[in-house]
Amino acid sequence: MHRFFINENAAAGDEILISGSDMNHMKNVLRLRAGDDFEAVAPSGEILTCRVKGSDPEGVRAEVLFAEEADAELSAQVVLCMGLPKSDKMDLIVQKAVELGASRIIPVITERTVVRLDAKKAAAKKSRWQTIADNAAKQSKRTFLPEVALPEDFRTVLQEAVRDEALILFPYELSKGAQGTREALAEVSAGRKIYVFIGPEGGFAESEARAAADAGAKCISLGRRILRAETAAVTALSMVMLKLEGMI
Repeated sequence: MHRFFINENAAAGDEILISGSDMNHMKNVLRLRAGDDFEAVAPSGEILTCRVKGSDPEGVRAEVLFAEEADAELSAQVVLCMGLPKSDKMDLIVQKAVELGASRIIPVITERTVVRLDAKKAAAKKSRWQTIADNAAKQSKRTFLPEVALPEDFRTVLQEAVRDEALILFPYELSKGAQGTREALAEVSAGRKIYVFIGPEGGFAESEARAAADAGAKCISLGRRILRAETAAVTALSMVMLKLEGMI
């Protein structure tokens, strides 16, 4: 069943209005008509099963049939701090990060970042990535729309993580290996804010790794092989997701 996000809470029997780009998608792409059902996610996180009643210039009107609680979200806030990669790799990373439960994605400018964006290009990229994130949230049945931030400097993001008193996970090739990784993952728990830092192509510079260690980051390993940036992001987030959901 198709899923949309709305800005109001509602109960069985209430009427809701879907407007804007979602209205266009419902009418012209999905071609939903009176009698068709869809899901709407309310700000409360409840899933509303709705039935289309009709449409007018203001939008698509639907009746809420019933509401139910959902538990699709992770029990901790997971922030992916992604060293900005080349080409369109960030598109894939954003999509998969949202599917794996990230609550926020911050593109990070590091010492080895090749891509440089001016303010106009950064805003355009952010808009594109946010659209990808929104679509991924709908597809993966999230009850929350993760935010994609504008690109920020590595040390600025690191300071933000420290201010948030977050658990900082820092995959790095000079980590202590399996034992150190197990010890770091043992600190992943419900209710915490967790920042996962992933370097761009070429990885983090030694000075950045030292800065992260000074900030209290937990250096972890993602295995014995060298992973591409996009693979590293998916691997690290998968480890955190599995730990939070009690699978490892």
